[in-house]
Amino acid sequence: MWSAQDSLVLKAMAIVLSDYLAPALSRRCFHIAGNGGAKGCVNAVSKRVENYRFVCRSDVNSYYATINHRILTKQLRDLIPCETVLNLLSRMLERLDDVYGVYHHADIGITKGNPISPLLGAVYLQILDKELGQYCKDHDLFYGRFMDDWVILCKTRNQLRTGVRIMNRVLEKVEMTKHPYKTFIGRIKDSGFDFLGYRIGNKFKKGLSIAWTTWANHQGKLRQLYEQGVSETDIGQYVKRWKRWVRSGVEGIDRWDEDCGSGCFMGVY
Repeated sequence: MWSAQDSLVLKAMAIVLSDYLAPALSRRCFHIAGNGGAKGCVNAVSKRVENYRFVCRSDVNSYYATINHRILTKQLRDLIPCETVLNLLSRMLERLDDVYGVYHHADIGITKGNPISPLLGAVYLQILDKELGQYCKDHDLFYGRFMDDWVILCKTRNQLRTGVRIMNRVLEKVEMTKHPYKTFIGRIKDSGFDFLGYRIGNKFKKGLSIAWTTWANHQGKLRQLYEQGVSETDIGQYVKRWKRWVRSGVEGIDRWDEDCGSGCFMGVY
């Protein structure tokens, strides 16, 4: 729990350091301000996927909770020459966790609600952007990352194997592991693959559609609203906002039945 003064300092640091560190961070890291965000990353993958046959899609298992303070501090020292700023960042990282009334000093993990956390997340996996991004650039492959989700598009199986080896080596350096259920390595299926909530088509079935998990989450939210007794008018407004969100910022998304956002779920309740 940050005090108002702490929150103000953290927000100011996030603004200043974002501008200062921007030249040192990869353009392939899409969640950095000005790099396109999640929708920009999805668009970039969708436009390039027809040129490739293999994909590696993965993310980190419990990303923010497994960031090692020692490794992060060393990375920050290589980028920031100001001891005052480094001292503030060090004080921000140090914390006590209350576990059933017993306090433990935490040397791993950063809080998600911290305004500077997205920037620190970009810095922590900068080595992945550098090594894997350079390999993909040298071999005309595609690499993109949003937060702790990344994708590699390859032309041959040998390129895919090499990319996976680089990825595993980097993750070992920063003491992180891949998420076991969100990692896919292999040939791009006829139905495409899911990434950041969208289903990205292959060279034969181009375009974007909504990933099944996105539909499932939407259905779960609708069920929750019905159970809470929310009026049909308010539920309809939620569905409109959701449709606007899934369409906005992406190009070539497939159309779906206009009533599907609400009507197709009515029968399951």
